[in-house]
Amino acid sequence: MIEFGAPLLAWSASVVFLLFLLGTLIFRQSLSFITQGLLLAGLLLVYADPVFKEQEESSRYPLLLDISDSMAEDDASQVLGQLKETFGGSTVIDVTPFSGAPALFSEPMTRLSPFETVQSSWQKLDRGQTNIERAVDSQLQQGQKSIFLLTDGFETQGDVLRVAQMAGQRGVSLYPLVPRDPKERGDLFSIEQLYVPFVAPTETSVEIRSTVQNATEREQSATFEIFHGETSISRTTLRLQPGESRLIRAQSDAELGGVNEVRAVLTPDDTRFPTHTRSAYLSTEERERVLLLSGTTADDRFLSKVLQSQAYELDTFIGKVPEKTFEKLDSYFAVLLNNVPRRILPANAAQKLAPYLKQGGGLFMIGGDKSFGLGGYAQSDIAKLLPVEPLLPRKERKRINVAVSLVLDKSKSMKNGQKIDYAKEAAKEVVRNLKDEDFLGVIGFDTTPFVAMPMRQMRDNRSMAMNRIGTLFPSGKTNLFPAMDEARRGLKNAAAGRKHMIVLTDGKIPDAGPHYITLVEQMRLLGITVSTVMMGREADVRLLRDMAEYGGGAFYQTTDVRALPRIFLSDLKVTAGEQTMRERRNYVVRKGPAGLKSISLDRFPQVKGYVQTKIKPKADLELVAFAAGKAEPLLASWQVGKGKSIAFTSDTNGRWSEAWIRWPQFISFWRELIESVQPKDSAKREKIPFDLRYSVSRGGLDLDLTLFAEKEPLAVEGSLALPSGETKAASFTRIAPGRFEGRVERATAGKYDLSIFVDQKKLTPVSFLLDGELFGEKKDQGFNVPFLAQLASMTGGNLNPSASDLSAESRMVTTETDLKPHLLFLLALLLCLHVLVREVWGRRRSVLRYS
Repeated sequence: MIEFGAPLLAWSASVVFLLFLLGTLIFRQSLSFITQGLLLAGLLLVYADPVFKEQEESSRYPLLLDISDSMAEDDASQVLGQLKETFGGSTVIDVTPFSGAPALFSEPMTRLSPFETVQSSWQKLDRGQTNIERAVDSQLQQGQKSIFLLTDGFETQGDVLRVAQMAGQRGVSLYPLVPRDPKERGDLFSIEQLYVPFVAPTETSVEIRSTVQNATEREQSATFEIFHGETSISRTTLRLQPGESRLIRAQSDAELGGVNEVRAVLTPDDTRFPTHTRSAYLSTEERERVLLLSGTTADDRFLSKVLQSQAYELDTFIGKVPEKTFEKLDSYFAVLLNNVPRRILPANAAQKLAPYLKQGGGLFMIGGDKSFGLGGYAQSDIAKLLPVEPLLPRKERKRINVAVSLVLDKSKSMKNGQKIDYAKEAAKEVVRNLKDEDFLGVIGFDTTPFVAMPMRQMRDNRSMAMNRIGTLFPSGKTNLFPAMDEARRGLKNAAAGRKHMIVLTDGKIPDAGPHYITLVEQMRLLGITVSTVMMGREADVRLLRDMAEYGGGAFYQTTDVRALPRIFLSDLKVTAGEQTMRERRNYVVRKGPAGLKSISLDRFPQVKGYVQTKIKPKADLELVAFAAGKAEPLLASWQVGKGKSIAFTSDTNGRWSEAWIRWPQFISFWRELIESVQPKDSAKREKIPFDLRYSVSRGGLDLDLTLFAEKEPLAVEGSLALPSGETKAASFTRIAPGRFEGRVERATAGKYDLSIFVDQKKLTPVSFLLDGELFGEKKDQGFNVPFLAQLASMTGGNLNPSASDLSAESRMVTTETDLKPHLLFLLALLLCLHVLVREVWGRRRSVLRYS
């Protein structure tokens, strides 16, 4: 039967089709007119949400599935497989897991997960107990007449015989299920012990030990595997003599963080023995989180590698910073502003950074051409948090000299539209504007580089430069890389305070690839910046843009060749210089008047530049850049509340810090500097070694905690997540120096997650597993077949029933099929038919018209 979600649309579809059909008959329209009507009616039917409903009679039975710790996984899986083989087709089996209590709802066996997954996902049912009485009673209250029961028959709570008698009186039959091919006792060949430390240091492997025992009277072989999380960390083939035990060692996965399960699995070659599994949990010390905000990719490159090498959990942002980044600063141990201009930070950055610092955070500002005063921080709220005063940038009359290398495309395509003429005019404009103390080199490139003018000082070579630029004529293909490399050599040897390359091209770069970026990065280490100019729309935009970004220059694009002189001149003026930027060949780095308080190193490389700042009265000036008898801040620090703020006025991208990046102690310098912002009384970062023992007594969980702290703590508290999902407070009482005990009543089997707070300092969270054996559940006993047979006999049932043994409980089951996909497919075919009919009919009418 077909039903519609929107019946009105379905009626509308019928009306539309009838109208089109009448129009065809009355007005003698073409066949395509009918197909058009069918298409429109079909679309209306799709929107009417058609569904095909079919009803059939189905048998339905409940299955109570014991998931307590005494149930053997292999046997349970075997019985479930038997049940699927025996009852298929239209029989529906609703599975209700139970152990100490039954689940509140069931799910069809066709959608049932593997037994091990069902067991682990229903820890809240208390797998350390088996209460068959309570499970059967829950089904009696629902009025069931035939009940499947999959259990080993060993109760630790309740008495199912009482409820079985009641079931027999009501005409309800129990049908216990047992394996047809039961396994040998699993405790005869098993994992005797699994030792896993509670905590592993960050990115460090720890040893895991397990013992396998053969208690049978003959030699046994098996595959033994240990998993850490989802990763297999050890796999070996064992062959054990009767009575032999074997110790297996493995190393944990150092890359895993957080709490992860460690699982040992023994799979005997003799299939009569069940697969044996033991589990424990390993916690990894939480890594410190660092937030690195960089202005450009070039700024980020070296510093992010340093931080990643130090096992920090690093969050990086390049360019504009999302506002939500500053909403959770408390989760970060340090925040680094790496050559980031103020304008790309969120408007509320200062409001968020101030309380973060005062509560114990660490703030770094790192220099560059867009930092401190050059980045718009002078007289800002963020400046109030820094140990130095950013200075307002002012143009200075005396400028440092500049070396410029022009790398100009002179391939064959440059002869079109006077491109080469305007390129030469742009180069000549650069010559006119350079000062006598500046340097210029001009290289044209086609298939090979053409050195029109070697790197020369303008004082005596200005007219020669004009003449040599005029020798550039277009020919050949585009080959940029050799020309850039030649320009690099010229700039490297130029005696200039600032070195800059301008690359101009109008075409595709055939060998575009990462080697261009590598070359640009090498030039940055030499203090060379790179700008790129793209003329037209056919050049490699992404490569040229990346070259400019990594090169610390600018990217220009124009389709008007007449704009080239203006672009070249504009880019050249970027080298004018500002008073708050100190940039020359070298500045000596020396200790400041406050001495070194944040680092232990005592010798430092020179820097080629830094941003001028002024030390604040209460700040510690640790390093200075020294030249011509004057010292200015390079490294300064001070306390802000419980936190610490640090200013480093040089950069980390290689423009000024080339010698630092090559310095063997570069990583050590930044590691010590970042670690120095950690408050000594930090509540969330101090690591206190500890040992935890746990046991079960009188139905409760006993915790025995030993702390290896330098001083005796005042308060020890805990928070315990139970297998049921509930969280309880765990109070600890001091019983000896450094030793504390706690107790949680009414413990159950399953996984526990414990967080310990020592004087409000949170230790590494740990997890542990309470096995059902601690609560009376005994594994590897097999099935209590006589007891299960007694249950079946008392209720008129039998073991492992066939379909004919059961009293069918049938009901009508409705299945629904969505017809929209089928309709859409038919409409696609109809559309093809419509186009075909229209074309054929149109051609036929054309032939008739002209014949």
